[in-house]
Amino acid sequence: MSAPAAEPATLVCHACRFSAPAGDEWDKIEVTGVGTMTRCPKCGSTRVEHKR
Repeated sequence: MSAPAAEPATLVCHACRFSAPAGDEWDKIEVTGVGTMTRCPKCGSTRVEHKR
């Protein structure tokens, strides 16, 4: 018996409360010294939390 397919994590922006499943809708930016960060497509904030 196989395990049920896991749903993708939902991302939530702390600044504007926009939420959507993790994926192409969210922006990705490269930050020198930090690496890749997720950015809210609505307000541009990088204060994004993963929710399961």
